[in-house]
Amino acid sequence: MTLFRRILVEKRGLIVPIAVGLILNAAAYVFWVRPLGQASADMRGRAERAAQALQAAQREYDGAKGLVTGTSRAGNLLLCMGLFSRFFVLRPQPIAQGTLKKPRNRTRPPLTGCPLTA
Repeated sequence: MTLFRRILVEKRGLIVPIAVGLILNAAAYVFWVRPLGQASADMRGRAERAAQALQAAQREYDGAKGLVTGTSRAGNLLLCMGLFSRFFVLRPQPIAQGTLKKPRNRTRPPLTGCPLTA
């Protein structure tokens, strides 16, 4: 009997549980730990892609918000310019049967939010 065989026979009570533990440990790594690690890596990639999509959506939202703000400012300015031209620009009065029409007394609406009055 060789020395190795003699050790296996005499210490079988210690060697068998250690060998079974090593086999179970390898099986747990292959069937449980490694798939969880891959799933975790996939989730990390998904989180990075979601963060990039969020940043792109935020940039698009900021651009749209700026467009709405600019549009409303332009609308206010056009409205204000229309009110100014309506009330403050002198226009020739039409001649009706040789007489001038009398100008009406108009009440001017308040120019709120108009950048020209600020």
